Amino acid sequence: MCALALCMRVAAVAQSDPTLRTQYDRYNALFDTQSYPEIRAMILGIRVEPGRSRDQKYLSTVVEGRILRVSGDAFAAYAVIDSLPVLPNSADPLLLYAISSERGRIFKALGLYPKAVEEAVRAYHLAQAFGFGEEEVKSLVLLAEIDRHQGSYDESLRKLIQAENSLHAKGLDRNLCNILIDRGNVFYDQERWSMAREQYERALDCGSANGYSALVKNAILNIGSVTYYLSDATAAYAYFDSALTQKDIRADRTFEADVMSNIAIIANGEGDVHRALRAGYRAVEIRTELRDSVGLAESLLSLSGTYLGAGNADSALMLARASYELLVGSGSAQKLSEAVYRLYEVYDLQGNCAMAKEYLERSSVVKARLDSVKQGETIHRLEIAYESEKKEQALVLAREEERTKRAQRNWLIGLSAVLVLLAVVLFRNYSGQKRMRAQEQVIHDREVNDLLKRQEINSLDAMMKGQEQERQRVGKDLHDRIGSMLSAVKLQFSALEGRMEQMELQQSEQYQHVFDLLDETVTEVRRISHDMVRGTLSQFGLVKALEDLRSAVHVPGKLSVSMSVFGMEERLDQDMEIAIYRMVQECVSNVMKHARAKELSVQLTRTTAALNIIVEDDGTGFDPLASSEGMGMGNIRERATAYNGAVNVDSRPGHGTTVSIDLPLMRLPDIG
Repeated sequence: MCALALCMRVAAVAQSDPTLRTQYDRYNALFDTQSYPEIRAMILGIRVEPGRSRDQKYLSTVVEGRILRVSGDAFAAYAVIDSLPVLPNSADPLLLYAISSERGRIFKALGLYPKAVEEAVRAYHLAQAFGFGEEEVKSLVLLAEIDRHQGSYDESLRKLIQAENSLHAKGLDRNLCNILIDRGNVFYDQERWSMAREQYERALDCGSANGYSALVKNAILNIGSVTYYLSDATAAYAYFDSALTQKDIRADRTFEADVMSNIAIIANGEGDVHRALRAGYRAVEIRTELRDSVGLAESLLSLSGTYLGAGNADSALMLARASYELLVGSGSAQKLSEAVYRLYEVYDLQGNCAMAKEYLERSSVVKARLDSVKQGETIHRLEIAYESEKKEQALVLAREEERTKRAQRNWLIGLSAVLVLLAVVLFRNYSGQKRMRAQEQVIHDREVNDLLKRQEINSLDAMMKGQEQERQRVGKDLHDRIGSMLSAVKLQFSALEGRMEQMELQQSEQYQHVFDLLDETVTEVRRISHDMVRGTLSQFGLVKALEDLRSAVHVPGKLSVSMSVFGMEERLDQDMEIAIYRMVQECVSNVMKHARAKELSVQLTRTTAALNIIVEDDGTGFDPLASSEGMGMGNIRERATAYNGAVNVDSRPGHGTTVSIDLPLMRLPDIG
């Protein structure tokens, strides 16, 4: 470990290169604003430009490791930093500080806290010896973060206070934002919510004033969570809604998705299923646009949990299967384990004992693999710690006379490691071949199942097309033949009006009654013919047809109808659009006939994975357990089932009714 006395001796022979300092400060400024593409471009430029010094290229390697670490890959970050040669103490002190500081943060991320402390202390002494005021404060903050992760909250706060005092004494306010967020994290871990919120709000002001976008978003998410614990869910929702209207962050789609996920978590905790679904589907929509497959899988899994908690096993199953498909091969073993276990929970809720047992066994297998991966990570951490220790020893051995003898021992150790590595490679090669054979069998079985399903789907398509052709024929006959005949009869009746004065009163009233019935029949035939042919739906699409439906039933003062649509820019398959229109039309018809509602809303949300339809009213409601479903609801379920969809009805007397329809839009894996 580099003691202060040693650093002071080095100070006599080494000074930091001003060009290197400029480069280092530029990197830090870009990290503050999360300008990662510009950082990578800067690294590439330094490596290819002639005249760049060795230390400048080494510093770019350190920054490359830092990018990997903040992206969540601490192992890869360590490999990059470890690729640097052992530098003598006479090297540029700023470069030595940067290496020790980054190694300390990597060890912290890996959970190797003793090694992290060693590197952080080394960086702290280097910063003190060479008068790097800002870096000295950063080292104190790193030590405080390590203390917090180990549960030493008092010691963590002491170091953070020391760092803040040092900032003020040196006239440096740049790192105050990070100090504030770390102090808030300590109070959060201690469940001291008021004190945590105070620190987060100070950090938010600090980050906003300095343009630190990453810190601002972190502070907002933390404040929203603390607000929930301090007040209630309503206050937390209001805070998040307000945050999303801020000019500087409202265009950040990733952050909006994070906020929506947090809102869904709070709503689930409060039992507010509708809000949780709205927020969850919004997060799904955003992550779909961003092509964030892992994030989309997490959002779908969260929505599945919401439906599961509400007792809607069909929708929970559909979303869990979609999440499973996205996670297979993603490398996210932890999330894949959660998706498999969710499938077990859903089948268990459905009472499908055979499938529940199968997925419980699959969950056990996936968990065992995950434990194996974690064990491998533990071994990897130990290897990293060992390699780090070996490098430190090599630096000391370079100054000792017994270099040859110790080098031989290290050679033997290296040979043993190579043999062990060779054995591991051979074992992994054997395991990989075994897995490949199993995967080939799974692929074959899936192709057979897909063929059977395609045949079934083709049969259903042919049946639906035949039904639609028959509807067109009947509709045209009603309009062209029956409608024309009735119109002619009505014209003949009209010709008799001039002779009405000669009829007696009773005959006149009977005539008027018959005439009214005939007029009503002509109108009804016209309506049926227009309904049975596709009209607006075939020409302009589903959204326009639903807008026309909304306009037709919207009556100000009696029934206010609203409609919201997300992700419907592209049209669906024509047969599917017809089915969706009929389902919505049936739901609206039920509301008008039975609900006595004042407000009615129709919501369509389309993502890569699914289409969600919600028809909600504030009418009289009913008890689903005490009432049998009529023909209309049966038709809705039949149409949804034809597309592997699910229908959920949520209603209580006096609290309105919500009908939720989920239709998958992506091919689901054949996993059962």
